[in-house]
Amino acid sequence: MPVDTAAPTNEIGQASQAAPSFTSFGQSASWGVYIDDRDYAPKMNWPARFEPTERMLTDSQIEGLTLGVNLPVRRLRWFVDPMNARGKVVEDCAKDIGLPVKGAQDFQRGRRRGRFSHDKHLTDALRAPLGHGFYFFEQYGEIGDDGLWHLRKLAPRAPRTMVAGQINVAPDGGLVNIVQGIGRAPKPIPVERLVAYVWDQEAGSWTGRSMLRGCYRPWLAKDLVFRNAPLLHERNGMGIPIIEAPEGATQDQIAALSSMAQEYRSGDRAGGAVPHGAKLTLQGVQGTIPDAPGFMRFCNEEMAKGFLAMFMQLGTTETGSRSLGTVLLDYFSYCIEAIADWYLDIFTAHVIEDWVDWNYGPDEEAPALGYERVHDEELDVADLVSLVEKGLIQVDPELESDLRRRYKLPAAPEPEEVEPPEPHPPTPPPVEARAGKARRVAAAATAVTKLPDRDLRRQPYEQEVQAKVDYALMDAQVQGRIDSVVAKVKSLQADQVDELAEAIAAADGDLGKLAGIQATPVFAETLEAEMLAMAAQGVEQAIGEAERQGITPKMPDLDTSSLTSRAGAVDTLLSRSLSEAAGRKAVSLTTESGALAPAEVALQVKDYLLSLSDDYLQQQLSGSTIQAMNTGRKAVFAENPPKYLYASELLDESACEECTAVDGTEYESLEDAEADYPTGGYKDCLGGPRCRGTLVAVHTDEEAPSQ
Repeated sequence: MPVDTAAPTNEIGQASQAAPSFTSFGQSASWGVYIDDRDYAPKMNWPARFEPTERMLTDSQIEGLTLGVNLPVRRLRWFVDPMNARGKVVEDCAKDIGLPVKGAQDFQRGRRRGRFSHDKHLTDALRAPLGHGFYFFEQYGEIGDDGLWHLRKLAPRAPRTMVAGQINVAPDGGLVNIVQGIGRAPKPIPVERLVAYVWDQEAGSWTGRSMLRGCYRPWLAKDLVFRNAPLLHERNGMGIPIIEAPEGATQDQIAALSSMAQEYRSGDRAGGAVPHGAKLTLQGVQGTIPDAPGFMRFCNEEMAKGFLAMFMQLGTTETGSRSLGTVLLDYFSYCIEAIADWYLDIFTAHVIEDWVDWNYGPDEEAPALGYERVHDEELDVADLVSLVEKGLIQVDPELESDLRRRYKLPAAPEPEEVEPPEPHPPTPPPVEARAGKARRVAAAATAVTKLPDRDLRRQPYEQEVQAKVDYALMDAQVQGRIDSVVAKVKSLQADQVDELAEAIAAADGDLGKLAGIQATPVFAETLEAEMLAMAAQGVEQAIGEAERQGITPKMPDLDTSSLTSRAGAVDTLLSRSLSEAAGRKAVSLTTESGALAPAEVALQVKDYLLSLSDDYLQQQLSGSTIQAMNTGRKAVFAENPPKYLYASELLDESACEECTAVDGTEYESLEDAEADYPTGGYKDCLGGPRCRGTLVAVHTDEEAPSQ
């Protein structure tokens, strides 16, 4: 299809407000000098803002606010994210930048002298949002023996060097070059060699808008009061000396008495004398003295709001308890992440991608800068220990290696080479036989059935080998189906989360309404379709096992009514569970004082719901998946009655004592088996819907099992 010729291919207007420059021949150039004159406060336009900004940075409150942003951003764990780039490109780039590759176990920084320091560069780059609004850097490097250009420095071109210089901008708003206001004949630095950090940038503006701009008015008022406060306290603490001249005093005598009063000072040796008839009094301010500390505290609070750092003003009798700090810290964390993302995008586009272009060409895939939060390591360790002790986490080699890297522990010693023992199937643990039911638990001498590629708690029994069960296929189909349905349900739950958030906001703090919010069930059809597909796979499994035993089984008519009913029931239960979690969280965040607005409560509940793990979904939907598979298998057994029917708990990674006891049980009929396996796994399983027990059938008398 041809391209529409009316499609725009050029710009008509312009984004830049730069004044056009002229060549020596009087013709206008294709770019102009940027002029900053939009701020209503003239002193905050560039370069006039240089002087007040430098003064603001010496204020203790502003210094605390800037450090409160600077240090958390620098504390993030920065790395080079490979993305789709080749390994050598990622390695070489990370080495030049001095950062580890994402997920690297070991990182050797090497010598620092004469090499690029990312932390130093990050500190300087943060002077853009936390200072004058912009900061330029010139890229500098050298060609190494390997033929690559190696970054050596991102040389700062500080705003103070630009006060008498120029920022030249193209009509479309793009940066052309900068000229510093130093040296006899300063040379322009072209944009190709520059990295420009500009905070809150508007089109065509290359001086940005500093985070300090919102602090200017309260700082200016605070600075005036701060400078006058000592005089206010001095004059009103001592009083203002007034000398009343005697009757008939001449003008010269009054002037002399006035000079005496102006020289009056307090002190342990202060004193003096006045002529007869003159009277000295110390007068103070009539009425209330202005509350200078209170006003300055108000100004500090106003400045903190500009940084979303309101938590810094908590903890006094005037501002309330620090218990609100957790809520306010959430807002402040948004500020930190926004600045980190802003820096990440610029560094990736104008440092890393330039590096790749110069070394490997513009068609080469480039890595990117990335970061992750550094969590409270002591809390992490305590939580991890608790999870390991409860058996919820197993410390495998990969986890152990990651923990050693994170906590800077020595590497694990190389395992000693030992002769492997002769392979033999493990002996099943002794269990008591279930009353009235025979169990056949002899392990097969040579397991010929296909098994999953993971650790199993036991080897197959003789009847499982004789039944020709493909456990590898069964395990893969079950886990694949569980992963599929969890992903689809999780996606649909996002709409339920939005619905619950809207209901919380609409409740307007009414606790009764919050406790009763309910999401609309939405995924019954999706779950039913997944269960039907799993049931069909269960039929295929059992048919294949029968065929491998040498018989030609009949294809059953599959009754799926139970699956349809279960899909609707699970939809209702999961929707109710999500709604109850939302209601509990909303009630816990709602106070009579209204510290959080309903919209803020809704936002926090939404974030909470989206952060919940998939464990509960995995459990519930695992049960539905196993039921669907067993429905298909039992339909085949009903249509093709087997000679022998057994319980099999082989796929359970850590079978409970109930499942261990029923494992291997032989049933007289399918009806007897369904009494133990009515829906999904074993009915008495302590793991509930997580049970992966099933039934296996032997259709021939060949190698007939003996009791």
